[in-house]
Amino acid sequence: MLLNSKASPIYLPEPDQRSVLRLGLKRLDPRQWLIRDADFGEFYRNKLIAAETLADKVYRALPGSEPAQQELRALILDHLVRDHGGHYRVEQNRLVCLPAEISFPLDGQSQTQSLYHSTLWQASLWVQEDLCILEPQDGTFVLTAASVCAPSNWKLEEKIGCSLDQIHSPVPGYGRELSMRVNRLFNSLKSAKPLFRYNWSVQSTPELLWRESSAPADEPDTDNGQRYWRVERQTLRRLPMTGAVIFGIRIFIHSFADLQRFPRFATSIETLLEKLPSSQRRYKGLDRL
Repeated sequence: MLLNSKASPIYLPEPDQRSVLRLGLKRLDPRQWLIRDADFGEFYRNKLIAAETLADKVYRALPGSEPAQQELRALILDHLVRDHGGHYRVEQNRLVCLPAEISFPLDGQSQTQSLYHSTLWQASLWVQEDLCILEPQDGTFVLTAASVCAPSNWKLEEKIGCSLDQIHSPVPGYGRELSMRVNRLFNSLKSAKPLFRYNWSVQSTPELLWRESSAPADEPDTDNGQRYWRVERQTLRRLPMTGAVIFGIRIFIHSFADLQRFPRFATSIETLLEKLPSSQRRYKGLDRL
C-alpha cells in the first residue's frame, strides 16, 4: 500500500549529520508513546493486506513470548484509552477507534480471517506502529515476537530469534561503533522512562511495505526518477514485569517534490551527500540521487 502522509513532516534532514551511526535518543513523554493521526486507515488496511498476502513474513512469535505479548497488550490498551481518549474508548468488551469507526474485540477473538490468533497481532491492529518484542536472553536481547507490516527494507523472517547484533549486522560499521552502546542501553532502559529517535532513508516509491531487496541501492530498474523521504519514529519502552523491551516503529513518507516547500530540505540532502561515507550513502539510498 502506498502512503503519502497527511501529517506534516515529523523530521527533516540535518545538514550537520556526518554519520548514520548515532543513537540520537531523546526522552519520550509516556503519554506520547504511540501516536494517532489521519493516516490510521491506511496503516490498518496495509496490515490486513500484508497479513493476507505475506502471512508469517510480517508476523511471527516464538514459543515462550506470550507473557510479554500479554503485558504489551494491556499496556497499549491502557495507553490508548487514557492518553488518546478522544480517539479510543471501550464499549461492551470492544475497543472502538472513533474517527475510523472500527472496533476490535477484546475477548481474544482474531480480527482477521487468518491464522493470526496471537495477542500481539491483535493489539498491533489497534495502532499505526509496527511492534517488536525483544526479550533478555544470555546477556543480550533477542527478537521473540513482532508485527512488522511496514518494514524499511528488511525481512522479519531473517530477524526473528536474532540478537541485537545479528539484527543490525547489515548496518555499515554497527559492530565497531554502536554494538556495545546499544546493548548497554537496552540493559539500562527504565520502564518509566521511554525513549525515541528518528531514522530515515530514501526510496523510489511511497510504498509502506518496503521489502524489495537487502539494500536500498538495489531498487528495480523501473525507477521513474521520483524520490521519497521515509522517516521512522522509533520508540523504546521496557515492560516492567517481563523486562522485555518494546521497539515501536511508525512510518512517515513524503515526496521530495512536496518537501521543496521547506527551504532547507534540498540543501540538507546535498550536504548529506557530501558528508556521509560512501557505504552509508548506499545503505540509505542516497547514491542514486
